[in-house]
Amino acid sequence: MKKFVLENTELEKLIDKLHGAPYHHKKLPINPFVGPNHIEPSLSEFKKDLLSKNKLNYDFSGKTCAIIGSSPILLNKEYGKEIDKYDYVVRCNEGEIEGYEKHVGSRADFRVIGKKTFTNQNLEAGGFPSRWNWLPKLKNEHFILRPLFGNDVQQYKSIMDCLQQYHGRKDINVSFVNESLERDVMQQMNSLGSTGFCAIILFAQLFDCVDIYGFDHHLDSDTIQYYFYSSNTKTSPTHNFKAEKDLCSKLEKIGKLRKHG
Repeated sequence: MKKFVLENTELEKLIDKLHGAPYHHKKLPINPFVGPNHIEPSLSEFKKDLLSKNKLNYDFSGKTCAIIGSSPILLNKEYGKEIDKYDYVVRCNEGEIEGYEKHVGSRADFRVIGKKTFTNQNLEAGGFPSRWNWLPKLKNEHFILRPLFGNDVQQYKSIMDCLQQYHGRKDINVSFVNESLERDVMQQMNSLGSTGFCAIILFAQLFDCVDIYGFDHHLDSDTIQYYFYSSNTKTSPTHNFKAEKDLCSKLEKIGKLRKHG
């Protein structure tokens, strides 16, 4: 599984380059989910912690895996108990659990996270509604961070700032995915894949077969409600969901994927 994780030598360069001001800078409000005794780590402490956690040392052989999307179709069924029976449960970005357990299950072993999940947390400083409090209250999860490359590499700065909130937390692990995975997805689709689709591609390579819930690929309407936990809609998709659906169908035909709902 080493090939899926960014080499520590490369991660160390990113930390040295982008570690800086603590997350609570630019007069951002104090996050109530960060403990009052939390102390921002020094660069050496922060680096040591991230480098030690940057691995995927699991034995997935013979295990089951469910990947949970964020489509509103999840609310049409009560899959919660079924999902909780899997050996591993994967969620994406801000995929919520609390209040939706009977539909989506009650835990997350892995959470695949894209850059917008971190950078959006700074919107509150600009007067935009923000859901930035959700991240630090997560417990017992392994964060899988999508790779960034090209000009996007600067957006690791927000990620590094946010991750400082987890310094010293034994229940949170963090791994940075090698950019080869992202490039493979882009090569197949000629576009940037959604975080949910990247999660499918990654874990389909780690498990014999993955089961997916809450993926409708947003093809039923011109006005799209992306998330079961939010009523916000979009009129133009930001990803090539048709290509993602087609590639998922190919995985299904060769027995690497089972779709539910």
